[in-house]
Amino acid sequence: MYEQNNNQQNNGQNIQFNPAPQQVNNMNPPQMSPQNTEETEILGFNTNNYTNNNQSSITNIPPQNSNINQQISNNTNEKADENKNEKGGCLKQLILFIFLAALIAFVFFLPDISKFLKNGKNNSTTNDIWTGTLECTTEQSNDTSIISYTMKFDYIDNKLKTSTMTITLQDESDENINNKTLECQNISKISQEITGITVMCNPSANLLITTEIYEHEVIDKNKLSKFTESGGKYPEFDYQDDINDIKRKMKKNGYICKDK
Repeated sequence: MYEQNNNQQNNGQNIQFNPAPQQVNNMNPPQMSPQNTEETEILGFNTNNYTNNNQSSITNIPPQNSNINQQISNNTNEKADENKNEKGGCLKQLILFIFLAALIAFVFFLPDISKFLKNGKNNSTTNDIWTGTLECTTEQSNDTSIISYTMKFDYIDNKLKTSTMTITLQDESDENINNKTLECQNISKISQEITGITVMCNPSANLLITTEIYEHEVIDKNKLSKFTESGGKYPEFDYQDDINDIKRKMKKNGYICKDK
């Protein structure tokens, strides 16, 4: 019995499970014989059609990446439209603000605008005057006397015809008034020899008014030497001179001019 137990133990230690190897004659999958093919067709199941249908179904599956890209593109376009609408709204608000500001400024400055337009109209009317009188004045003074000069230019179609110069002398000294009166009378006498010039003297207490009238159309300037040497005023302007040019020159010489 002792020996039997030892044998059993030895037998348990030496037991090895070595399954008998199975010989594989062919690694290729079994091919269906024509008979089997016919049997499957008879049963209504065709493996070729099944394979083709599966491939077609796989081909028709829409790509997921395309849908995602399309959704991202749509979201981008929507955001672009929203930004465009926001910019358009801001631009409309800016234009409305500018319009309101301009309207308020126009109402506020309306009196000044009206005055400006009126002055512009008056200036335009002045330049378009055809017939009238331009009057220009200036004044000089010293410690004892005041001399006022007034020039009047009569014109037709904006062309000079005649002019009149009036010199008003105010002096505290009777002697100065008497001397200027004698000088004026001498000029007046000489002017009688000149066609187109007339000189008149009007003395009074502490006052002498001398008036010289020029008919420019008939004045012969070649015969004015004796007149100017005696103290007469040489006519600066000629017949048919433009009245606007005369006005500019008189202002440049310090006169204040206005139309009558």
